Amino acid sequence: MHIFISYSKKDIEFARHVRALLKAENFPVWMDEEGISGGDQWEKTIETNLSGAAAFLIIMSPSSRESDWVRRELLLAEKLKKPIFPVLLAGDVWWNLADIQYEQMQSGMQATFTPKFVGRMRGVMPAAGAQQTITLKIVAGNITEIDADVIALKYAQYFLGADLAVATLLTPPNTSYSEAIQPPPGKHALVETFGATGASHTLFMGVNRLADITYADIQSMSAEICHILKTELPVEHLAMTIHGTGFGLDETAALIAQINGYLSAFHANDLPSTLRRITIVELIPETVKRLRVAFETQFGGVFERVPGDEWAYAYTLGASAAAPVAPISQEQPYAFVIMATDPELDDFFYYGLQNAVHSIGDLCTRMELSLHDAEIMGQIRQKIDGAHLVITDLTGLPSAALLYLGYAWGKQRPTILIKQTDTVTELTEHEALTYERIRDLEQGLRAKIGELKASGQLS
Repeated sequence: MHIFISYSKKDIEFARHVRALLKAENFPVWMDEEGISGGDQWEKTIETNLSGAAAFLIIMSPSSRESDWVRRELLLAEKLKKPIFPVLLAGDVWWNLADIQYEQMQSGMQATFTPKFVGRMRGVMPAAGAQQTITLKIVAGNITEIDADVIALKYAQYFLGADLAVATLLTPPNTSYSEAIQPPPGKHALVETFGATGASHTLFMGVNRLADITYADIQSMSAEICHILKTELPVEHLAMTIHGTGFGLDETAALIAQINGYLSAFHANDLPSTLRRITIVELIPETVKRLRVAFETQFGGVFERVPGDEWAYAYTLGASAAAPVAPISQEQPYAFVIMATDPELDDFFYYGLQNAVHSIGDLCTRMELSLHDAEIMGQIRQKIDGAHLVITDLTGLPSAALLYLGYAWGKQRPTILIKQTDTVTELTEHEALTYERIRDLEQGLRAKIGELKASGQLS
């Protein structure tokens, strides 16, 4: 692996100066010294060396802007998704590289690299022979307070949950959220927090609206976060939450997708060589317990337990060779649960409802009910449209939320009603499974699901 230098032959003396600076920092370098004159064979040489590069350094000047070869090399580097490091020798910053941090070296042969630039380069060029180990933790806490280098969050075209909390801290009182932290799908925004959070930077990842986010999107997002940090902000400590839970995705499946994304980046060595820690932060301690159990079940043979730590697992690049767990298919059937947003019902959902639903091979999803937000209401209806089964818990359910149950009936979704024994409901003409304990709920649901299957109402 090496750093590929792209430059105009008119700037060759400065290119040699850049090469010398890189070698002084112990970076391996490749650059064309012979001139582009070998036809197809030389083009193959360029392609081979660029394909094998860890990073692409381009010297911006009026001469290189006019160079066909520099333009071709840049296009190939972008196609190969190489980390790009622009160096400005003369003229203006190129419009197509304006969104990438560049090194100002207009003083030419007297110019040197800044420590920050060298640090970014080290983020993509691990030391020869060194093994990189990343420690992963799942902890209880507030993501806004975690002591990390960067917090990475989704932005589903409006703020909600953890991203809302962070965005609020980054925004002065009585002002609108800056467009700079609201990237469209497929884009990202990396911003300094200036002490507003425990992390020095926040990375907002633009994704589709919540109802359209898939498990593949979550996997892709966590891998892309590693890639972005490799090229833009080499860090030692990355903090995230689990994305998608509470907003229509199965908690365990979302965890699997997110960890698989990390593993994809690990296997491709597409992460900062400086990265040593990934911390998943969740507010509710009980959520942390469930996620830890799910992680150990799914990834206990991939990561190694860190001795002496309360709960931590490590992955060593090049040594931990296990493949990612099989990805979750968005086509996998799921049950959608309509229930009140009440922390006291969480254990019934995760240990009663979810266990029963998982036993038939379905995923189990729910969303925080909204009776006023048209966007979220539409997303809930969309989830009901695709559900294999709809389960409605009448316990503490606002009367207005029965609209969602009516919608499920109108769409002829197989439906099961449940309620705690002391719940009074207006739906007296409809049979509801009653429960007091989690075990009662799980066993009763398994039996109800069996009845639907036996009657042909549930495939």
